Amino acid sequence: TEATMSVNAMLELLLANARYVPRIVWDASKPQMIHTRRVDCAKAHEQGWNATVPMREGLARTLAWYEAQR
Repeated sequence: TEATMSVNAMLELLLANARYVPRIVWDASKPQMIHTRRVDCAKAHEQGWNATVPMREGLARTLAWYEAQR
């Protein structure tokens, strides 16, 4: 699975699976956000949990589930 992924990369993956393409406008007048955010899964790993679905596939499944709920 991907070790790190930017919010922009997640957005691109979601849009690649979406049935529409919204117009995205970045507001350059706002301060920049944190460039990288990482989740520490050490406690989950200690309990025996490990990710089994790659981020790309998980986002696609989540979007499909969301669309099915509409």
